[in-house]
Amino acid sequence: DLTETKLFIQNWLDIYISALYGAKGLFAASKSVERHEWLAYSRSVNIKGRYPGITSTRYIERVSDKDKAAFIESVRSDTTLSPEGFPDFKIYPDKKQAEYFVVKYVEPLRGNERMLGIDLGAERDRQEFLERVRDTGAPAATGRISLIVDSGKKNGFLIFLPIYRNEAPTSTAEERREALVGYVDGAFVTQDLFAEIFSKVVIPPEISFE
Repeated sequence: DLTETKLFIQNWLDIYISALYGAKGLFAASKSVERHEWLAYSRSVNIKGRYPGITSTRYIERVSDKDKAAFIESVRSDTTLSPEGFPDFKIYPDKKQAEYFVVKYVEPLRGNERMLGIDLGAERDRQEFLERVRDTGAPAATGRISLIVDSGKKNGFLIFLPIYRNEAPTSTAEERREALVGYVDGAFVTQDLFAEIFSKVVIPPEISFE
């Protein structure tokens, strides 16, 4: 019935969210996570193979305006994956703010290079969403958005998890605001995700989805 179907979908979404918690755990186990470590994690858990509904995973770093220039230079000179680094890296849109929430890592990188440097805090609605995730400390999904994938644009959504500074107190919303380091997120193509979920069970014919 409907209740069982909703529970089944929720259980499968929880499995996918666990992949993001794994990425969050990577940061909890390290002083800093380097680009090659993000790649190694993605490959070791085989995200594309085990979680076919996820099109990409990203690390978004919180960057203050005073640290902006140093952050850009550190990414440009990062040669851990390629000898030339990322000489064209920049934060965009080019909009002066007190702080930025910048896509620093993305996997798979091939085909998603344009995501590097996007400031997710540049849009007020997205910034307010990130602030709510920061304050609760819990995973949260965006509304429907248009995702750019290999085959063009498809409807999907993002699920975000906040990353806090190791050993910092996070019992209250105020403490979480102070301790925030960044976010990990996963991009989901709705059609692909539900095709994968529904391949695991026969949905009663009286239940349909839109």
